[in-house]
Amino acid sequence: MADDLQLADTAQDELQVDPPKKYKITQQALSDFSATVDAKPNLSKEELLKKFPEFNNDANVLQSALDYSATSKSGKYKTADELNSKFPEFDFSTTTEKKNTSGNDYSFNKIISPGVDLTPKEDT
Repeated sequence: MADDLQLADTAQDELQVDPPKKYKITQQALSDFSATVDAKPNLSKEELLKKFPEFNNDANVLQSALDYSATSKSGKYKTADELNSKFPEFDFSTTTEKKNTSGNDYSFNKIISPGVDLTPKEDT
């Protein structure tokens, strides 16, 4: 009887499925990847993995990125959000920008035109 319980426990363990793995990646990385694949379609998978270290040398991430690139070219999806929803394995919530909670705009990715006054303005 104890053997029957052990078999039941083993069977239940085998039925449990791990949730799909999420790959943290930025939208920009996938856009750059698509542009690279378009510009150089003869690159090998090894070369692509070297060019995109954010894929962590993972063949599954590379395959998903190739699928994403091909799907994005299909014209079937009107927005990036709609396209992204078809790829639940990607976690697009990662970003390289830090959240600013001070209320001051310290974005370093903005282009500053010559002659612009960069002195802080006092609140009135």
